[in-house]
Amino acid sequence: MKNILLASTAIVAFAGAAAAEVSFSGSATLGFNDTVAAGGGDNNEGFYIDGDLNISLSQELDNGIVAGIDFEIDFADDDSGAGNSIGNIDIDASDVVLSLVAGDTGLYFGDTGTAAIAHWSSVGSMDSDGFTEGLDFDAGVDAVLRGDFGFGGMSASVSYLISDDLTDMEQLSLGLSGDLGGVTVSFAYQDETALADGSGDFSASEVFGLSATTTLSGAEVSFGYASNETAGTDSIGVGVSYPVGPVTISASYVSEDAADNWDIGFAYADGPISIDVTTDESDDWGIEGSYDLGNGVMIYAGLDDAGDDTYLAATYDLGGGASVLFSYADDSDADNGDDEIGAGDYQEGITLELGFSF
Repeated sequence: MKNILLASTAIVAFAGAAAAEVSFSGSATLGFNDTVAAGGGDNNEGFYIDGDLNISLSQELDNGIVAGIDFEIDFADDDSGAGNSIGNIDIDASDVVLSLVAGDTGLYFGDTGTAAIAHWSSVGSMDSDGFTEGLDFDAGVDAVLRGDFGFGGMSASVSYLISDDLTDMEQLSLGLSGDLGGVTVSFAYQDETALADGSGDFSASEVFGLSATTTLSGAEVSFGYASNETAGTDSIGVGVSYPVGPVTISASYVSEDAADNWDIGFAYADGPISIDVTTDESDDWGIEGSYDLGNGVMIYAGLDDAGDDTYLAATYDLGGGASVLFSYADDSDADNGDDEIGAGDYQEGITLELGFSF
């Protein structure tokens, strides 16, 4: 309801703007799935329909500032638990962002990212860089207010969380990134807050991080440090990525207060074939690939989650933004609570789906 009220308020604010630029985009999906997710995820069973309409309005003011509003209208089956009902559709307004932009300077309010998230670049799997990402109604975060600034090849941001029914400002967040003499740097900081932890998008802790990336003898090398001051933990990471013909080899190692984290990856791309191999210290490995048959047909296959997730899928591009998907996916250890298997986030079981985008 808060999202809908915010969208309605924004629309009224633009009602009197003359010659405002308006753009629309969106997508719609009609599909069928034959299996309930073994992990208890929020999957579809039987026929289902969903879609979204993205609306963007902007108006250049007399002083050169561009005022804008962007929001999304979602519609989907109202699934009460026993299958879906095509005739019972839920409609919700979300992702509402109001903005005032002039060149490299901008002010944003609504469902947008924090300053730290806008600039932070992690190095490997760092445990101590848990920055708040944005809205979290469970934690009482109703909106984000963020300002962006650009100067001398660098960009900076400052933001606050807006809580308690849009009346209080919480958790200062800062971000800075850019290029310094061939070295790309990233800095992020967020203050501690008394708000209670909600979902994974929010952290009440004081956190800061610093990372740098450069190129040495053809290899991209990264160094990073993150600290959760509230929890008293640190992460020190180093990463390297090196291309060898059609293969890119990547590796990272992160020293942690508890168990250290490391990741190794191989990516191959040549002509119609693409293959990705990933692994880490917890024996969680995956092999995923695709093959372009031409004429709009793509084949996808993979083993993920140490081989416990498997899938085979094919898509056919019908042209004009329309496509058909056929997939079969299996979650043998029933740990995929979101029913999103592999790089394509496939649903468990057999799925046949017709999609449109515009």
